[in-house]
Amino acid sequence: GSNGNIGYYAKDVYTSLESPSKLTIVDDCVIYSDGEEVLLVSYLGEETNLTLREGLTHICKTSFILDAPVKTLTLPSTMRIIDDNALSRLEYLEEIHLNEGLESPGSFDNPRIVNLTIPHSVTYIAPLTSQHLVEVYNLSQCEITRLDGSHVVTMDTQVPSMIEKHNNYILRVEDGVKTLVAYFGNEQQFTVPYGVQKIAGYAFADSTTPHIVLPESVHTLEPYAFCQANIIEITLPKSITAISDHCFEGCSSLRIVNVSNRVTSIGDYAFAGTSLSCVIVPDSVRTIGEYAFASGNLVSVVLPEGLTYLPRLFGGGPIQFMNIPSSVTSIADGAFEGTHIKSIVWPAGVHEIGDHMFYNSDLETIELTGTITRIGNAAFMNSKLTSISLPNGLQTIDAMAFADSQLAAIDIPSSVTTIGDSAFMNTQIDSVVIPNTVTDLGTCVFAENHNLVQAEVYAPID
Repeated sequence: GSNGNIGYYAKDVYTSLESPSKLTIVDDCVIYSDGEEVLLVSYLGEETNLTLREGLTHICKTSFILDAPVKTLTLPSTMRIIDDNALSRLEYLEEIHLNEGLESPGSFDNPRIVNLTIPHSVTYIAPLTSQHLVEVYNLSQCEITRLDGSHVVTMDTQVPSMIEKHNNYILRVEDGVKTLVAYFGNEQQFTVPYGVQKIAGYAFADSTTPHIVLPESVHTLEPYAFCQANIIEITLPKSITAISDHCFEGCSSLRIVNVSNRVTSIGDYAFAGTSLSCVIVPDSVRTIGEYAFASGNLVSVVLPEGLTYLPRLFGGGPIQFMNIPSSVTSIADGAFEGTHIKSIVWPAGVHEIGDHMFYNSDLETIELTGTITRIGNAAFMNSKLTSISLPNGLQTIDAMAFADSQLAAIDIPSSVTTIGDSAFMNTQIDSVVIPNTVTDLGTCVFAENHNLVQAEVYAPID
């Protein structure tokens, strides 16, 4: 009979209790009480709508057998703790009513549950093992992990939320805002339901669906929203004004992105690792993050006027053409390192060519349109630069600035005061004049210049 199951399903708890004689059976429930805690050790009944008796404080991981028919579970007001995976055995469970006063509901892995409200009293929920239920927000401290362990987030909030599970996606509703937190379908095309306002981080991560349609109601794409998804093309609605960090990173099949003129910012690594080959950034964009377009396929980028800072966008790669808007006043060191750009016009508002700016690039010519005061360390090192007209006003040429380049001639202006070590080492220069304004002349400045036949040095030499 049912009593024969007690030893099997309760053995983990039974053997650890100090006083096994405190086990009792009430209403098909095996209960243990030590005077403070009242544990449900095992449920032996066959109710489909089960309301647990008042007084129970703890559901153990052995409380339910694998084929228990429970579809609806209501907890008593006295319940405080549910062990991790204690409810996972209830494979038919569709609805659970969690009580205020509950401190830990354990982890949820019940695919039939559609709606779930977490009480305000909950202070801890275990890392979620469910493939579908990715985020729950109304916990004082909540550590949430994706099934593959790739994403861990710590939440700190007390906002009530509702989880809605649909056939192939999950929504979170809080304060009237609908967020799509997980998609797990495999259709050729998925249309996000109208009314959804946010796409959560990792919501489409690793998705195999090639076409995803976003409605005009969506206004926020959280970081990593489409990370490593298999999408081919996507159109961002006009309601979206920012593309977050890592938003489409690793979408190796992504070839077309349609973006409106309302987008003002593109985050770090936003399109890194995609198959975009040509990018025209909308005129509305004012900030672009680090390595936003780092890709092995990108050939051409057109940037809008209005940008003031140019970060490292590419991380090398096959990029061959790019303009620098005249509005730019600052460019990150190494911004064009390892690129295949052959010619560029340097904006008048940027007065330094930073360290490693064109290191190991295919740059052949550069037009300097304004005052340049400094050329940084290894700025043109190992590039294909053949000529450059240094402007009057230049003060510093740092170490190895033109080393190992194809530079064949150089005219050093009289404004230069510092030339660093090995600045012109191993170039094709055949003659040079160093003016007497140079007060700091490094070592091996023209070392290994086998074509150099004439050098006039008016600078003091130690």
